[in-house]
Amino acid sequence: MREPSSGPDVHTSSPGHRIRQSGMGQRGRLDPFVETRKPKEHSCCPHCGATVHQGRWSWHQALERAAALTCPACRRIAERLPAGELKLSGPFLAEHHDEVMQLLLHNEQRYRSEHPLERLMWIESNDLSGATVIAFSGHHITRGLAQRLQDAYGGCLSGDNVPPGSMLQLHWHR
Repeated sequence: MREPSSGPDVHTSSPGHRIRQSGMGQRGRLDPFVETRKPKEHSCCPHCGATVHQGRWSWHQALERAAALTCPACRRIAERLPAGELKLSGPFLAEHHDEVMQLLLHNEQRYRSEHPLERLMWIESNDLSGATVIAFSGHHITRGLAQRLQDAYGGCLSGDNVPPGSMLQLHWHR
C-alpha cells in the first residue's frame, strides 16, 4: 500500500521526461484542469498573459514568439467550473458587505500576484437571502481567503476537505 503524499505524484514516462499526476479522487476521477505534463517553456496564455517560466505558470514577461497555451485557470473560467466556492451569509455581512468584499478583493489581488493559477472567477449575490457566493479557480485561494476572513471578523467557517478533482465548498457565517 502506498503512503499518502502531500504533493503531486511524479512518474517518469521515458528517460528524462517527467509526468505529473494529481492523484485520484474518491470516485476515481482526476481533476481535468491539472496538467499531467509540464507545459512548454515560455508558453503564454492568450487570455490572461501568464507565462510558463521554469516549468511553472508565472507573471514573467512573455517572449515575442511565445507559443500560445491557455492556462488552467482561464480554462476553468471559460468552462465556468470553479475549484472552490466560498459562501458568505449572516447579519454581519449585510451590515458590512462593502468592507468584507474590499478585504477579500485586496487579498485576492495579493494572492493572484504570487500564484497565477489561483484566482477569483466570479461573485454572485442573492438579494433575497442576502448571501454572496464567490467562485475561485483553486482550492488554496478558497481556503486562504476564507481563513483571512475568519481571522479578520470571526464568525463560523465550515466546510469539508475534498479529494482532488472535486469542488471545495466553504461557508462563512456571521
